[in-house]
Amino acid sequence: MVPPAVWKEVVDPALTAPGAREIAGRIWIEVVTPEQKAVAPLLILLGAGEAEAIALAQGEPSAILLLDDLRARKIVARLNLRRMGTIALLGRAKRAGLVQKLKPLLEGLPDCGIHIRKELLEAALKDAGE
Repeated sequence: MVPPAVWKEVVDPALTAPGAREIAGRIWIEVVTPEQKAVAPLLILLGAGEAEAIALAQGEPSAILLLDDLRARKIVARLNLRRMGTIALLGRAKRAGLVQKLKPLLEGLPDCGIHIRKELLEAALKDAGE
């Protein structure tokens, strides 16, 4: 389940963002519009993507939000919603055997607009045995 603002961020009209073509072709990804009354207060502190994702998660108890934005993560923690960052997701993918090496994926994150502290990247690689 993905809100429209996140879909727009990830799958731009020209499909030029890294992974955009692959994501656009996945039929199992459902774009769901959250209720505006749930989004509006969140827009005071967050961008549209984070605000819509949090609003959707508030109505879906089994949801796990994929968030790297620190402000959004703090708000989600206060709302007692489940969350995970990109590094944790990639670590799970490696443990599940879906990816062979974590290092090239982590090194490619800045090219995708995801900037994570060097210490965190090093800890993730150590955890993964790389």
